[in-house]
Amino acid sequence: MCQDIYDTRLIQFVIESYQEILNNHDLNIPYEDYQRDFNYFYIDHTSMMLAWEFEKYFQDYTSEEKIKEIIEFKIGEIKRVTNEELGLFR
Repeated sequence: MCQDIYDTRLIQFVIESYQEILNNHDLNIPYEDYQRDFNYFYIDHTSMMLAWEFEKYFQDYTSEEKIKEIIEFKIGEIKRVTNEELGLFR
């Protein structure tokens, strides 16, 4: 889920598109519930994949420069989504 997407506009597009697909198949979930659940899943998945990125760095599959970019983006996303949900990191 959005593992290698580093564009917040594209991530938002994925979120909206997936909900539209669900709705088109009569799986209607209230927007607030869908957004909350998606955000929780996104935080969980992003945290897990951040650990995987560390492992790739330790195995020399990723450069130091690239791992820094990845960490900055993923931590930024965790903060952004957490702030949307809980109002933290203002």
